[in-house]
Amino acid sequence: MAKIIREKPIVLIFDLDGTLVDSMAAHARAFSHLINDKFSLDPEKAEKHYLETSGKPLSKQLLSFLEEKLDEEEIATFENEFWDSVLEIPVTLFPDVVPALTFLKEMGGLLCVSSSCIPRVIEQKLKTSNIGGLFSLRLGTLPNSKTLQKGKGHFDIIRKFFSIPRISFTQKAIFVGDSPYDMTIAKEEGILAIGRLSRHVNKRELIRTGADFLVNDLKDLVEILN
Repeated sequence: MAKIIREKPIVLIFDLDGTLVDSMAAHARAFSHLINDKFSLDPEKAEKHYLETSGKPLSKQLLSFLEEKLDEEEIATFENEFWDSVLEIPVTLFPDVVPALTFLKEMGGLLCVSSSCIPRVIEQKLKTSNIGGLFSLRLGTLPNSKTLQKGKGHFDIIRKFFSIPRISFTQKAIFVGDSPYDMTIAKEEGILAIGRLSRHVNKRELIRTGADFLVNDLKDLVEILN
């Protein structure tokens, strides 16, 4: 693959769950248990659906699985119960996260988190894992917000925070995520998309949705940037 020239400083935007935190299996189980409790639907199918649609807002994951429509109050109740259960899950970082992020920050990288989790969950996970201080911005998703949304909303906030013109942002920014949705939003923005491989990731889907590179270890980012 041809060498890609990036303008410095480089903005490194990371998804959280499945990319930095080894939590996808636990999240999927929490989702499937709620689906079974509230709608008496197959928990195994629900778990599979959650993993296949990871990265998207929780409400979209929920509605795309159900065969019935829900009102806003029912959706909000499900979301609140889901996030409350997620907060009880122990936070386990992938082993490569701390050394890789520390090195990238020392290289002058501008590190950000962009997640479909709500803000209070992100802050709790970053505080528990002691990596919050590595990030200039920690962005979560609010269900009824037009701006605080993973994708264009977050990218616009990041651009403005670092005072980067849109045309320069495509040469400065890199998005690292573990889902096809992550690759899709990166390509829609015109920025480099790097797929993080793990046991829950469909490699072919990452490639199909636009991954420019695939990494097993976040330390591989250093080689890509060089």
